[in-house]
Amino acid sequence: MNILFILPELPYPLITGVRVKCHSILLAASNCHSCDIVSLGGEDTTTGASLIAEYVPKGRLLSIFSPYKGWRLILAKFWSLLKCEPIFFARFSNSRVRASVCSLQAEGGYDLVFVESFALAGYGVDLINSSSVISITDALSLTYSHAAEESNSFLFGLYRWYQLGLVKKAESLLLPKYTATHVVAEFDRAHLLKNNIGLDVFAISHVVPDQVVNNFKKHKHLVVEKKSKKNILYTGRCDSDTALNALSNFVDQVFKPLIDSGLDLELTILPGGAKKRVIEVLLDLDKIVVKDWVENYELELLNSDILVFLDSFQCGVKTRVLYALAAGKSIVATPESTYGLPVVDGEHLLIAKLGPQFVSAVQLLVDDEPLARSLGASAINLIEERLSANVHNRKWNDAFSRYRNKLPSSI
Repeated sequence: MNILFILPELPYPLITGVRVKCHSILLAASNCHSCDIVSLGGEDTTTGASLIAEYVPKGRLLSIFSPYKGWRLILAKFWSLLKCEPIFFARFSNSRVRASVCSLQAEGGYDLVFVESFALAGYGVDLINSSSVISITDALSLTYSHAAEESNSFLFGLYRWYQLGLVKKAESLLLPKYTATHVVAEFDRAHLLKNNIGLDVFAISHVVPDQVVNNFKKHKHLVVEKKSKKNILYTGRCDSDTALNALSNFVDQVFKPLIDSGLDLELTILPGGAKKRVIEVLLDLDKIVVKDWVENYELELLNSDILVFLDSFQCGVKTRVLYALAAGKSIVATPESTYGLPVVDGEHLLIAKLGPQFVSAVQLLVDDEPLARSLGASAINLIEERLSANVHNRKWNDAFSRYRNKLPSSI
C-alpha cells in the first residue's frame, strides 16, 4: 500500500507526546507499506531527509514547506478571525502550499492519505476522491471547553469560549471530509460521535517506543543508591492555567500535609520549560526542586521513588504515564490521568483523587516497599503484553487496510 503522510512538522526530536505518537504511527506504517512524507514546517529538506533516514528508514521525505511566520502569521491570524476559523489554522493556511500538497497527492496515486493534527483539517477539502485518515489526538472541543472553564483570566476565558465555538464548527464541517478520524481514547471518540452523527471515528491508544523501553533497561545500572529521603517526581508541561492549578493544588493538599506529618520527602518538578511560571505560582519552595530541562529524562524517572500525575481532564496522549509504567516506578495518579489506558488500581499503580485519598496513597507507597516493587513489576508487564509497539503496529495496520481506497461518507 502507498501512503502519503501530511505532517505539520517532522516529529523529531521526540520531545512531546504528540511527536512520539506521530513517530510511532510512521514506524507502524513503514514496516509494511510504502510511506511518503510531506512536512509543512521544521528543518530544511537536507536535514529533514537525514532525520527521516535515522528515525524512519523505510520512509521517504518528498518535501518540506514553510508555514507562515512573523508578520505574515499575524496577518493570517487576523484573516482567520475574519473568516471565523480557529486561529491555529492560520499557520498552515498558505493557499500555494495547499495547492502544492494537493498536486503531490494527485500525482502519487496513493491508496491512503494520512493527515496529522486538527490544525491541518482544512486540507481535507482538497483531498477529493481520496481515502484519507486524520489523527487529531483529542476531541479538541473538549480540550477548549476545559481550558475555558479553568482559565484564571476573565478576558482570556471569554476568548477561549469564542474559539471553542469555532472549533466545534470546524469539527462538524471538516472531519466528515475524511474517511475516518483517529483519537487516542474512547472518551474522545464517544464525544465526537455524539456531536457528529455519521462520523467514522476510531481510537488507538498511544505507545512507548521500543527505543525508550530499551533506554530504561540500559540505564538501570546508573540509578543512584537509595537514601532515606524519598523523592516524589512531577513531570508535565506547565504552560497552561489548568496544569498550574493542578500542581498548586497538589502542593497545598498533598505534599505539604505529607511533610507536616513528619515524612522526609522532596518534590522534584519537571515543568517542560515553564520553571519561571511554576516558581511564581508556588512561592514557597521548601523541599521543592524545579528543573526546567534534564539531560536524560529516562534516568530522571528511574532515580525517583514515586511519580505523581495530576491531570484534571481525560484528554491527552498520556505519554508521561506510559513512560512511568515502562520505567517500572511507583505511581499515584488522578483518575483522569489514566483515562483510556488499560491500568488497574492496586495492580499497576494507585489511583486517587487529589486531597486525603492522594495523601494516603503516597503514604502507603512510602511505608510499603514490597507493594511499590510489585506495582512497578506489574506495570512493566502491562507495557510488554498490552501496550507494546508490536500490538500498536498491528492495530494501525488493521486500520490502514480497513480504510484503503474507501471514500469519505460525505462524498
